[in-house]
Amino acid sequence: MAGKAARRIAIGTVYPATIGVLPSFLSRIGRKYPDIRMHIESGTTDDIIRHIEAGRINLGFIRPVENIGSLRFFAIAHERYLLAVSKQSPLSLKSEIELADLGSEKIISFSRQNLSYSERYFAEKFEEHDLTDNVAYILVDERIVAAARRLTDFPASGRVGRIAGTREL
Repeated sequence: MAGKAARRIAIGTVYPATIGVLPSFLSRIGRKYPDIRMHIESGTTDDIIRHIEAGRINLGFIRPVENIGSLRFFAIAHERYLLAVSKQSPLSLKSEIELADLGSEKIISFSRQNLSYSERYFAEKFEEHDLTDNVAYILVDERIVAAARRLTDFPASGRVGRIAGTREL
């Protein structure tokens, strides 16, 4: 964005940033540059990177990645993660939960070829604590957590906390 010369800014965003960082960012930009029109585009980290490289968007809020070619990125926020469990789960009664407590539980995690920092972190922790066999590689679905079938990790800014018991990881 070239300051006051820019009249439109296109921003790409991934889901967690949409509810976590983006609203305050847009508010600040709107106050500082009231004449700028903002176009918001939701997508995956890979899509957003490609759109920045192609000049379709000006900036993007993405998940951390190892290598994004010629682009530069800056860490602007760190997420705190929670563990979502059904209120009927014995884990919901504990004040603290260690990874070792998950030994008999099935875990919902992520399956992607290019794991984000968070996804890689949890994959490494699950492996370190012999929980890899407990992981079911399916998409996070709030209804599954609410139905007491599985456990999942998710950003603290997520909505799952409203429907299930949560514990900080």
